Amino acid sequence: MSFIESISNYSAKKLASKVPNDKYPTVEDQIQVFEYGFMVIWGAIFKGIIMISLASILGVFIPAMIIMFTFSSLRIIAGGFHFSDYTKCITFSTIQFIGVALIAKHSYQYFSQTNIYSLLFFCTLIGLYIMLRYVPRDTPNKPITEVSEIKKFKKWSLYYLISWIILMTFSLFFSLKIIIISSCFGLLLELFSISKVGYVLYSLADDIKINK
Repeated sequence: MSFIESISNYSAKKLASKVPNDKYPTVEDQIQVFEYGFMVIWGAIFKGIIMISLASILGVFIPAMIIMFTFSSLRIIAGGFHFSDYTKCITFSTIQFIGVALIAKHSYQYFSQTNIYSLLFFCTLIGLYIMLRYVPRDTPNKPITEVSEIKKFKKWSLYYLISWIILMTFSLFFSLKIIIISSCFGLLLELFSISKVGYVLYSLADDIKINK
């Protein structure tokens, strides 16, 4: 059991001992539901602390936060691959976000206006294809099977993409290249986690044993 799982289990048991169980069949069921919620909360806090600390130390705070925000905001709507535990999730998320933030920091000044237009066009095409083809990517804990729900998440994802394009176009007028490029990278990371290829590669990474 990872640190996040342990502290979430402890928090769930403490909360269950103070909250009357009038909704779940057994106390164990109540604890299981609370534990999942605490894992989301504690995992987000722990991941945020690590990301912010490393980004600040490496001097990539702004691009890292933009990448994380773009990735996370679309993920809420579109879903994506989920690792089997928080240790793997935090490890691979940190490598991805910080690594891509470093690339954005050291490459954005070499992007011409034409390059940025090309990157935005590429992101738009890839986004349209993956959103229409694969969204929503559900989780084992919350599968999405109803046709109406699937259509709803596809529609919301497309609205997100349209809004994102408008925001990036607006940023072009102020020559905010680092913001545009970082956001493009964040969008591509999330689209990759939704795609079929992304699922295959992340599944291979998920099979890697990590000592806890």
